[in-house]
Amino acid sequence: AVVAKKGKRGTVAATVKLVRRDGGVECERKATIEYLGALGRAVIKVAEDAWVGKSIPDANRGDTPNLLVDGGDRQMGDRSHHITYLKFPLAIPGKVTKATLRLYNAGNPTGHSGRVCLLAEPWSEKKITYSNRPKPGTELVRIGPVKSKQVVELTLNPAVLEGKKELSLVIDPINCDGVDYIAREAGKPAELVVEYQR
Repeated sequence: AVVAKKGKRGTVAATVKLVRRDGGVECERKATIEYLGALGRAVIKVAEDAWVGKSIPDANRGDTPNLLVDGGDRQMGDRSHHITYLKFPLAIPGKVTKATLRLYNAGNPTGHSGRVCLLAEPWSEKKITYSNRPKPGTELVRIGPVKSKQVVELTLNPAVLEGKKELSLVIDPINCDGVDYIAREAGKPAELVVEYQR
């Protein structure tokens, strides 16, 4: 689709046809096209993700298909304490107006998936462990209940992206009702959806 005339942001209904060389219609579908107007949008896939667990304090889990978040088995902080870390590269060509963190639930529902916090300390997907994990910084948002296979979308304050070359986050559990998210190794990585002024 090509913008013939610039206008206000909105959605446009369209009919899409697959036409054969002889002019016959092979397939026809209705579609909706979103027009952002003066804004641009970038979908940034997580560059590094990993989870750490108290029961394996010195093990690295940066190459697993799922990311675990759990406060514990019977009580907060016991041997089933699992924390997930995410890192996104940033190269936004304009002023950020909206930022959304998108997570894909692997199938395990939860009554509360914890809180998303900023990280100031460095970490590496291939080296992070429970023993050397960085501590959560400023809380950005609480996730709340998550259904099985749900695509979770969380609005972040655009200001947290300003002046950064990367956004480093931790999903910190707040109860013992665990959840699993899909890691980038399994094909549905966490995403940061950013809208910006061009």
